[in-house]
Amino acid sequence: MIVADILEMDPLSEAWFTFCSRGRDKLKILFWDTNGFWRYYHRLEKSRFK
Repeated sequence: MIVADILEMDPLSEAWFTFCSRGRDKLKILFWDTNGFWRYYHRLEKSRFK
């Protein structure tokens, strides 16, 4: 819903959507593959994303 409503982009496109938490310690990457969505989630324990 964030991609479609707020970003006003098609979530089924070939774009990769990257989301970072406010604390900059969690990262989610979402994209559409042929059979469904692919989501990658990564959490840092001691540092933060820049």
